[in-house]
Amino acid sequence: MSSAPPRKARSDAQANRQKILQAAHFQFAQDGPDASLNEVARRAGVGVATLYRHFPARDDLVAAVYANELDELGTAVDEYLATMTPDEALTAWGQRFLEYATTKRGLGEALHAIRARGELQPKTVLTQSMDKLLEAGRAAGSIKVDDTSEDLLFAFAGLWTLPHDERFAGRAQRLLDLVLAGLRRAA
Repeated sequence: MSSAPPRKARSDAQANRQKILQAAHFQFAQDGPDASLNEVARRAGVGVATLYRHFPARDDLVAAVYANELDELGTAVDEYLATMTPDEALTAWGQRFLEYATTKRGLGEALHAIRARGELQPKTVLTQSMDKLLEAGRAAGSIKVDDTSEDLLFAFAGLWTLPHDERFAGRAQRLLDLVLAGLRRAA
């Protein structure tokens, strides 16, 4: 008896999954990890049963949203480097990282539990992305030779320590600008 290859999801099922991920991204960013899954389904334009068919538990949805955003953050590097100078790509990616970090603030405990189970490896994706940006900057002569992706990741980790109050956006932008300025070679 031979086993059939796994079936590819129907295009409407793939579209529903993507709509759910986009709606959940918005809802989690707005309401945190306890966001209403009914509201996620409504925003996605699908029934609650469809949401649970794709994501049987809240953790499954949180992990999928996080993994999807992490993947987009990783692939953005190649897009930026293909269309921008290394310095512009670093700035654009840093801005995108800031947006990513901002939306993850309320999901800290849920994401920590998911990472502790080994389901996600964000450090690998982030350091690989940062390696590409730093290497391109070094080749162009705009980035210091001794900076590493791990150094950059630790510097960006400061975004998660900022109080989430009315000053958060301005402080986060200044922190990002400070980190990026520190990477650049003095002219």
